[in-house]
Amino acid sequence: MNFENPGEPFQLMARLDATDGWAAVSGPVSVGLLSWVMPKVTGLWGWLLGSGAILGVVSGWFWARRSSGLNAEQPGVLSGKDARFLPWLALAAYAVIVAQGVDSAAGGSDSSGYLNNARMMLEGKLSIPPRAVAGVSVEEFGLDIVSPMPFKEAAVAGEIAPITAPGLALMCAAVGCVLPLHTAVSVVIFANLLLGILFTRLLAEEFGLSWKWAWVAGFGIGLSPLYLFIGLQPLSDGPSLTWVTAAIYFAWVSRRKAGYAWLAGGATAIAVLLRPPNFLCVVPILLCLAGSWHRCVSWAVGGIPGAAFQFWYSWRVWGSPFTSGYDKVGDVVKLEYLPANAAHYAFWLPWLLTPVVLFVFALPFIRRPGGLARMVLGTWIGVFLGFYGVFAFTREAWWFLRFILPAFPALMIAALLGAREMSERFNASRFLGGPRRSRELLAIGMLGLLLLAVHERRVFFWLGRDRNLIQAAKWLKENAAPGSPVLSVQGAGTVFYYTDLPVILYFHDVVRESPDFARALKDGGKDVYAFMFHFERPDARPDFLGEWEQMASFQEDGVKIWKLRRPEAGKP
Repeated sequence: MNFENPGEPFQLMARLDATDGWAAVSGPVSVGLLSWVMPKVTGLWGWLLGSGAILGVVSGWFWARRSSGLNAEQPGVLSGKDARFLPWLALAAYAVIVAQGVDSAAGGSDSSGYLNNARMMLEGKLSIPPRAVAGVSVEEFGLDIVSPMPFKEAAVAGEIAPITAPGLALMCAAVGCVLPLHTAVSVVIFANLLLGILFTRLLAEEFGLSWKWAWVAGFGIGLSPLYLFIGLQPLSDGPSLTWVTAAIYFAWVSRRKAGYAWLAGGATAIAVLLRPPNFLCVVPILLCLAGSWHRCVSWAVGGIPGAAFQFWYSWRVWGSPFTSGYDKVGDVVKLEYLPANAAHYAFWLPWLLTPVVLFVFALPFIRRPGGLARMVLGTWIGVFLGFYGVFAFTREAWWFLRFILPAFPALMIAALLGAREMSERFNASRFLGGPRRSRELLAIGMLGLLLLAVHERRVFFWLGRDRNLIQAAKWLKENAAPGSPVLSVQGAGTVFYYTDLPVILYFHDVVRESPDFARALKDGGKDVYAFMFHFERPDARPDFLGEWEQMASFQEDGVKIWKLRRPEAGKP
């Protein structure tokens, strides 16, 4: 295992559970950073070869253009048309490199919810009966106990459905009609990742940044460790950024091309299907459409198909067109959460978008762009950061800022506009070797800090660990007898997606304390397993129903599979 040298004496400890074996432990070996990095780099030889081939072809094309005299007025200098092609080359290289991080695994409660929902849609189902557990009566112990996270009881009696919004699952199911589902999931999340960069770049140029700085804004989003970490997983947060940005871009462009209002309506509907709180984007959108009832009507009509599907889906699955599977807003939104969430914003946003994001505070005082564009950016930032500023879970961890990802393009664009204004007002370029040099240094510094943050947050390492969950589920599928129940919480959706085994949520009191449940499980005559994460219990060891034996471990002991050897009635 790799770990940082603590710079002080430390102990190396080991434990051997087996009674018929032995273990040998060696002292630590110091490895230089480059020695650790180079084997990983050589493992990417295919990607490096592909990137090199693209660079070679394009470089040859540029050389041929200069040699032919097409840019003879400035020998050795790229023409404007050629220079505009370079960011597209950089985007292609970015796509090739980050493609290795695409994680389409149902690796946790959220991602497994979207993937289970997509598979159900492909099968023509919106809710399903839970898998039966031998000996356990749903009528006696309740439906929730056999509903894997993130499922809950649906409107159809005796059936359950994922609580996740339908948008991402609908995208995956649509592409899954022509591709295998696991491939379709990868295509959907990767396409959304790239589209988020492109829509940010387009909107930045619309709001007054030069084409070069518009690309800096786009790559600033694309290299944010939060956007990479979340956007490469089957989660709705990354696509939410993409479609909220697309909706606002289309609405803004509709001021000079009225037909884009229809596209704005469709993009708004997609954003809300991805996550209901994305409806907040309606505030900046209406500012874009202000002054023309014709464009407002076009926007509304463009969103009708998506809104109709949302109402029908909610009615069919949850029994009311105005209900979703998520908790009630009043239960998770409270003003008392604001101080801690605001502190969380202040600490992490400069990490995730670089300290340049602090220039967003200059937005009310800049002269360009006009007042309406500043109002759009300001309300866009305000509604999302304000709503999630009083949300219960925002402060849980750095990656919980995924909820405000739809506001990241606005933060980035506003920050770059503010930085440009402050630089011009205070003539900062004279200290940095001229205007061009100052802009280059800012762009290089910002993108370099983002790459450093990606490394520091170990983005691609954590993405790779989630794929191991497929191996854990595969072990259960190959070794557990049909019908064997698996007790789990965060991994329940993973087991449900990759196997045919029934699941039991062990956090219910009835599992941990009821002698009747323990007796019913024992009388069922099936082997009982547990799928545990390291953060759920110390040493990922079950502490309910009796004595357990460890059968397998994955993710460097982060996930363990146990088998119940000596059942006990009631709490041990």
